[in-house]
Amino acid sequence: MTPAMRLVLPALLDVSIPLRIGPEPDHGVARLGGRAPAGVSLAKLGSEGRYFATVPLTEDPDRVVSIFIGFTLDEMLDAAGDINSGSAFVENVVHRPGPRRNDRAYESEIAAYSLVLEAPREDMVEDGDRYVVRSSHKIGGRPYFMHGDPMLESAVAALEREGFRQVVQFDLPGAEDEPIAADWPFGDGVFHVLGRPPFGEGDWRAFWEN
Repeated sequence: MTPAMRLVLPALLDVSIPLRIGPEPDHGVARLGGRAPAGVSLAKLGSEGRYFATVPLTEDPDRVVSIFIGFTLDEMLDAAGDINSGSAFVENVVHRPGPRRNDRAYESEIAAYSLVLEAPREDMVEDGDRYVVRSSHKIGGRPYFMHGDPMLESAVAALEREGFRQVVQFDLPGAEDEPIAADWPFGDGVFHVLGRPPFGEGDWRAFWEN
């Protein structure tokens, strides 16, 4: 990363870029499931890591971040709502955009899909007589909290004061997404990846609620 890098995620916390799961597995640099990116290896999760998704991170230079996960169902449930435990099961790798691997190392249990980036929009949506944070897949914006846990929200606020931003959020796939014939790794919960420039090894956190 260089000091002149331009982030893909919107500068304002009140703006996000909605994502939609599309059918074309290799349409653009944003992807979900299938074979992992070529040339990417895992230092922390090792061979137990499973590829989850790739989203654009910076422009000029063009960089993406690929997200790998490694946990059992019980570990996923036990770590829900815990930033420290959650990040122990997630590895984020920043790299240049490129093709998928030819072999099956780190291959996802989810089939290969594209992630379609829509136009940036306000991150708050109307819900009855109030406005709430978008709960859907998105780049940037504010984290959507399912349960209103004050301790979790306070921990995220502390990370934001340290320079972390939400890089991407994934919700349970909905009607606007391509149907996925596999178990969603986070159950019916919401998954968040936070990062801060220059996006080195120690500049990432992850958590989910279930």
